[in-house]
Amino acid sequence: MTSESKIIQSIELLNLVKATKPSKLRYVIDELALEHGHEGHAARNNTETPFSTAKMMTLLKTACAEVTTEDWRKVVEKTKNIILQDFERDF
Repeated sequence: MTSESKIIQSIELLNLVKATKPSKLRYVIDELALEHGHEGHAARNNTETPFSTAKMMTLLKTACAEVTTEDWRKVVEKTKNIILQDFERDF
């Protein structure tokens, strides 16, 4: 293949790309937002953090205050079982 035919082939490929390329970029997140009643690019363009440090601390304290003795017992039991299963598998 000559260099001239390579150039022609490249031009043809570029024209084919231009002809088939969508004129507007499509983002799945925008489509999901529209399905749920949101317009624009709010999800992608949101530059604010969803929670401040104070808000996160408040959420953490509230969640910790709602943990019962039974909840904690279940977590400890599950963790213990996972550790024992891993130990038996590895040794």
